[in-house]
Parts: sequence; structure tokens; C-alpha cells
Amino acid sequence: PPPLAPPPPPLAPSPPAAPSAAPATTATIPPPTLTPPSIATVQATNTAVVVPTVSTKIPTVTSARTVAPTSAPTLAPATPAVPTMAAPALASDIAGVQSFGGLGQNHVPYPVNYSMRPPPGGDHMSVWQNCGIYEEPVIDEQAVHSMEHGAVWIAYQPNLALPAVQQLRGHARGNAYVLMAPYPGLSHPIVLTAWGLQLRLNDVNDSRIATFVRKYANGPQTPEKGARCSGGVGSPVER
Repeated sequence: PPPLAPPPPPLAPSPPAAPSAAPATTATIPPPTLTPPSIATVQATNTAVVVPTVSTKIPTVTSARTVAPTSAPTLAPATPAVPTMAAPALASDIAGVQSFGGLGQNHVPYPVNYSMRPPPGGDHMSVWQNCGIYEEPVIDEQAVHSMEHGAVWIAYQPNLALPAVQQLRGHARGNAYVLMAPYPGLSHPIVLTAWGLQLRLNDVNDSRIATFVRKYANGPQTPEKGARCSGGVGSPVER
């Protein structure tokens, strides 16, 4: 019989196991401690040396501020006009003159419903009629303003005879405070009016015409004494 095979060589011993690695650890580095700014004093050779400390403070950046839009100013409501205190009636020593008190002096932009014509005063337009002699009627509200400045208003019926008209012009000519014009619908041929005063006449030869003009042209009844009766509106044919 064939010879038996030799037995297998013995197995080499297993190498020893590698030692287990220690679990990795994370080193915690404490944050540096900042010492508040101070003055450090170093003692050297019995001499105090002052070392200036540099500030480590970081400036703070302020964020942009949103500015609210400025609102429009609120306008106060307009103050209503206060009516002018009306003066009492001024008595006249001329026979037949009527006196009127309580007359308004406000400027208005509309026609005034006067209680009588020609009106002896009252509210009126802001512009006055230039004094002088007119051949056409003038606007009541402008003539009233002229009387506020001191004018005597000579009104006459449009159908008054020409010689009588010429005689009346003699009382107005050259007087800076006389306004003369025809006036339709008069109850008398001639009506003389100053602020708060009125005289109605039938005769152009009446001596009271001259007296009235002399006394009340820019006279004591004038609310705005010394105000001009020119620089307003109207172009008189004579002054």
C-alpha cells in the first residue's frame, strides 16, 4: 500500500489584537478674559511707571433711522369779519336835514338793498366813486363809499332843466369832496346827501345848498376823515 501523507504543519498563532484607541476628546479652550480698561502700575526700582492702557472698545454703529414725513400744517379757519360799530345820528342845524344813525360800514361784493334812495350810508363796495361832476348815474354802493370818505353827493332828477344843472355844477366845481350825478326816480328835483344826513329840495336857488356843501364836504360827519375821494373808479367830466 502507498505510504501515508505526512500530517499538515501546525497553524501559526494569531497575532495579538491591537489595543483599542482611546476615544477622541475635544479640548475646550476657555475664551480669553478681557480685563476692563485700567491704568496698570508697574513697580520698578522703587519708581511707579504708569503704562497707558489702550481701549479695546468697539464703537457701536447706529442703524439708520426712518424719519416720518412731516405732515402739512393745519390752517386755522378764517376769522369771520366783525361788523363795524355804527355811529349814532348826527343832528344838523340846517333846516329840513334828516339824520340817520346805525349805518353799517362793511365792504360787500354784492348789491345792497338800501331802505331808501339815494342811501345816506351803509354797507358798500370796497372801491369808491371818484368825486367830480358826472353826466350819467353812478353806482349807489360806490357813491356811499365816497361819502364814507367825506363826499357830499348832489343828486338831481335827469329831466332837470339845463340852466338848473349848470347852477348846481357851480357848487361842485373845484371841490375835491363833492360828487354830482343825475339820479333816476328821485322824489324831489334835488337831493343832497352826506354820511348820515340828507336834504331834499325843490328849488335850485335854495341857499341851503351852499350851506350844506360848505358844512359837510369832508365835514364832522365823515367816518374816515381825510380819506381821499380820488384814486377810485369813474371819470368825471369836470372836477
